[in-house]
Amino acid sequence: MGLAFHHAQRGLAITHESVTTRGELVERVRAVDALRSADEVINLLRAASTELVDELLHPTMEGVSDSAIGLGIGASPGAASGEIVTSAAMALERSDQGHSVILVRPVTTPDDVLGMQVAAGIVTMHGGMSSHAAVVARGWGIPAVVGSADVDMKGSSVTIGELEFSEGDFISIDGRTGKIYAGAVDTDQQQVPSELWTLLQWADLVSAGVVSIRANADASSDARRSLEFGATRNRNWAMSHGAHVPRRRSSANHAFVYLDR
Repeated sequence: MGLAFHHAQRGLAITHESVTTRGELVERVRAVDALRSADEVINLLRAASTELVDELLHPTMEGVSDSAIGLGIGASPGAASGEIVTSAAMALERSDQGHSVILVRPVTTPDDVLGMQVAAGIVTMHGGMSSHAAVVARGWGIPAVVGSADVDMKGSSVTIGELEFSEGDFISIDGRTGKIYAGAVDTDQQQVPSELWTLLQWADLVSAGVVSIRANADASSDARRSLEFGATRNRNWAMSHGAHVPRRRSSANHAFVYLDR
């Protein structure tokens, strides 16, 4: 879309209606694309809610009523269902057998990382948005609910709200709202609409030379994901050996993206 943008020194005073649903976003992007108007693109960028963008990039709960049995801090967005496991070792064992698991811990530590890596979701009794569980889960894109006062553990027994569970019982979590549900809940796994990528490309054009996104990745898979989501520069500090290898030229500002190896 060949559009020319400029940035007003005092910002843009444009009124608009918020775009808060998938259908509204798809419809508005198509309409704006047909108009090919820079002003309408900016209007739409200001109207699209960040919550909607976040929701469309992650699985969400489908058809749930207000039947949550527990509540914590939604530390990493996305929805997941799985069997309760209470240790990293059990998470690895059940995952290797093809089971979806939710790792439930008082807190997580580096000793739990292998179990966290294979878990569909993570729940902790303690911690906040900067806790180990929250930071690791967000980095790996794993749904997580942390710091839930409704969760208690005694050995391999887990109490959530007024219900008692054992390892192997199913629960579901919403890492955006922090809600925990009993049993398996269907999740909406719809493909990200192409209109969202169009909207994000417009955002890159508008912000070129003003705002850029950089990522710090610890693994090559994380680096690839950050590039897919529009990072203009990505340095893999944890795996750095000092050599810089160009991987991709960014379409947003034509800057090379480097991964340290």
